Amino acid sequence: SAEAPTLLLRKQTTFQQRFQAVLNFQPSKAGYEAGIVVWYSLFSYASIGVTIASEGPDAGKRVLLLRSPTDKIGVLTVSCPFTSSDDC
Repeated sequence: SAEAPTLLLRKQTTFQQRFQAVLNFQPSKAGYEAGIVVWYSLFSYASIGVTIASEGPDAGKRVLLLRSPTDKIGVLTVSCPFTSSDDC
């Protein structure tokens, strides 16, 4: 739950690296999210996570949420590639 977050960190050991994870997460309400974050710097990161859409045609449904860095500090693009809408 949001009241008891869990974090597992693993330092990158090579410049190019592959990893995989298995995630079984059924969020109980919007705002709860579980996934993977790739941290570039204090101002930029990318993530993929499972959450519940809070608005749009998929509101209340479980969605896959992608966040990707842009060329502007602190600005991310957000998309939901496996839903009927990009309005997460």
